[in-house]
Amino acid sequence: MLSYIIRRLLLAIPTLLGVTFLIFAVVRLQPGDPALEIAGQGATEEILRAIRQELGLDRPFMVQYLDFLEKLLRGDLGKSLKTKEPVASKVWGRFLNTLELTVAAMVVAVIIGFTAGIISALRPYSIWDNISMIGALFGVSMPVFWQGIMLMLIFSLWLPQWLGWGLPATGRGTIWHVILPAITLGTTSAAIIARMVRSTMLEVLRQEYILTAQAKGAPQISVIFKHALRNALIPVVTVVGLAFGGLLSGAVLTETVFAWPGIGRLIVEEGILTRDYPIVQGAILIVALAFVVVNLLVDLLYAYIDPRIRYD
Repeated sequence: MLSYIIRRLLLAIPTLLGVTFLIFAVVRLQPGDPALEIAGQGATEEILRAIRQELGLDRPFMVQYLDFLEKLLRGDLGKSLKTKEPVASKVWGRFLNTLELTVAAMVVAVIIGFTAGIISALRPYSIWDNISMIGALFGVSMPVFWQGIMLMLIFSLWLPQWLGWGLPATGRGTIWHVILPAITLGTTSAAIIARMVRSTMLEVLRQEYILTAQAKGAPQISVIFKHALRNALIPVVTVVGLAFGGLLSGAVLTETVFAWPGIGRLIVEEGILTRDYPIVQGAILIVALAFVVVNLLVDLLYAYIDPRIRYD
């Protein structure tokens, strides 16, 4: 297992190098001039030239990239072009906020997805199965921004008027602030997980060892969770891992709707819109590293779920 982890970490190095190069190249292909953003529209060419020279933007592309890699190996993600703050501290705080929202959304997705999927598999083609699958289709189809606005209207506007109690619409601070954005972000993943759980459970429930366990008089709850669900988990865990990575990197709309101070809003508002290259590079690099770690944890979880899996 240890040798497998080491191999996976070594394989992650060229992946992350490729990510750094793509990020570095793409952010410089977007239109606009960072020097003009810093100096303002009325700046003269001499001022713009001095800013580019100070920031190193006048050097060749590969020279800039190698300088970025050298600093990265020392743990230095650079400084913001506009505020001169260290990117690492600025990005890390926002990343933890996004991670908090992502974990909460994943909890919502797993609870709803597993519950709906198991019920559908145990009662295929019943009214409960139809309701679950229609709900899953609805969850996949709903735009995130529309669902977020609807939840805000119901729980932050109408509910306080009717009952005198509601949930915060925007911001971050208490456990109540995370409920609405977590539900909004987790709904699509819940629908995907529900469909996958139903599909794999239906396949497993037809296996002979399940019929044998039932014939021996094993309790139904033991048959479902000990025999059927555990053997159905491998493809589901893969989907959950991919969903977690997708939520982590795709929370921009949810963070925008609920004014959640996460890394997605940081990339858009303080990185892309102001052409602040170091912020975009640092933020996306941290998200990519988190995605690699999640994939590694999912692979290791396979061996725990199914002891027959060995990493040689």
